[in-house]
Order: sequence, then structure tokens, then C-alpha cells
Amino acid sequence: MDNDIGAVSCNMIAAQPLGVLASARAAGLACIEWFACRPTDILEPAQAAEIAAISSSLGIRNTYHAPYKDGWNVAEQSSVQQTTSIISEMLRQASRLQADLMTLHLGELPANADHQAAMRQAARGVGHAATLAADLGVRISVENMPIVPGKSYLGDNPEDFDMLFEVADSASVGLNMDFGHAHVARNMNEMLARHGHRLTNTHLHDNDGSADQHQPVGQGTIDWTAALRWMVRLGYQGPFNIEFAESKGGYGSTVALIRGFTG
Repeated sequence: MDNDIGAVSCNMIAAQPLGVLASARAAGLACIEWFACRPTDILEPAQAAEIAAISSSLGIRNTYHAPYKDGWNVAEQSSVQQTTSIISEMLRQASRLQADLMTLHLGELPANADHQAAMRQAARGVGHAATLAADLGVRISVENMPIVPGKSYLGDNPEDFDMLFEVADSASVGLNMDFGHAHVARNMNEMLARHGHRLTNTHLHDNDGSADQHQPVGQGTIDWTAALRWMVRLGYQGPFNIEFAESKGGYGSTVALIRGFTG
């Protein structure tokens, strides 16, 4: 296994994109997952093109985390057509960065919404957008979500992914395994047993199982030996993206832990 190891941009100490790239190179990271949460986080086309060019010159791979708030929540769209449209625009954002993977949250459900119906609509939208994803060379990597009291997220259980991969059965659609989220939801083993063959991306951070705390790897209660053995057993070839704040101690020990299993 020769997986790329990277980090999610919003967690790095550097505030500006060029600083993120410089920090990544200094830390020996091979990829950056450029993070967008709200519309204000979306890069202008010229800035995305500049980042893509500099990344390429440095040998750094770009992936993209699509926005999911303030109008970009997939779960709040009113139709399959709208769902397809919004995911398609996210894919164009990813393409401008020359990203080959796009992490997608299926979103938080509005109060009293029907989870299964909303999941089917989201899955159909992903399936329709998969055609554009293939054309652009950007794989959609749908992220598993945590269980949060008082909230309902699409993708917070293995059954949602059963439906996703049945409805959107495309090589351009896969699973982004967020180990911290799975630990809170207590479904890591089931998720990987059922859908590990669809794995395209990972997020690594830790917690004590009670909430999504994004602590450094090793400072929570996730069994990282078991998690990384899963990756070896599955023959996972995608990136490992570190998703805790660099200011909490840097990424060196996490990189060493991953390399200890993957070579």
C-alpha cells in the first residue's frame, strides 16, 4: 500500500491557501483536502486555478470537501432535480482545483422530515450527478455522519449507504470513511464490513465516543490498530486525510502511525 497522506485545509495553522501548500510541503504531506462549509468558503475560479497550478508544481494532490450549509445542504433540497443541480455545481468547484475526489455531506434533515424519503432523493441526485463526475474525473466520496442527539443526518447509519449504493451504483460514487464519526455512531465495523469495498477517502481524528470532538489521533478511545488493520485487509489505496487542528501537536505521529501499517 502506498497511500497519500494529507490534511484538511481548515485545520492547518496557515490561514491562506498558499500558506497551506507551503505547510503541507514542509510537513511531507502528499495531499490537501480543500474545505468549504459555506458559500463564503468557495474559492473564486481564478484562485482555484492558481492553487491547482502551484499544487501541481509541488507534487501535491488536491481533493475537495464540498460545502454543506447556507443553501448547500443536500438534505434540504426540494426535488431530485435540485439535488442533482447543487451536487453538479459542487463537482465543478472541485474540478477547478483539479481535484480527483470530492467529499460530500448528504446533510442535516429539517425537523419532521422523513429520513428514508430524503435519503432516497439524495441518492437519486448523487446517481444523476455521477455522470458529470465521470466526465470531470472527480469521484464523489459520500461521508458517513455521527449520531447527534436532537438531530438527524443523512448517512449516519449503514442502511443509508445500502440505499445510496443501490440507487447510485456508479464507479464515480464511493464512501468517505470518517473514523471519528463512526466511533460516535458506534458503527465502524459494520460500515466497513458492508461498504469497505466502496471506500475512496478517509478522515482521521479522535474522540471519546460521546461527541464529534476532532481530537488528535491517539487522544481519544478509537482503536486505531483495528481501524488501520481494516484498511490493510481491504487493500485500501486512497488518501488518509488528517482532520484535527494542526495546532494541537502537529501531524508527525499520525503520519508515522499510518505508515507503520501501510508501509
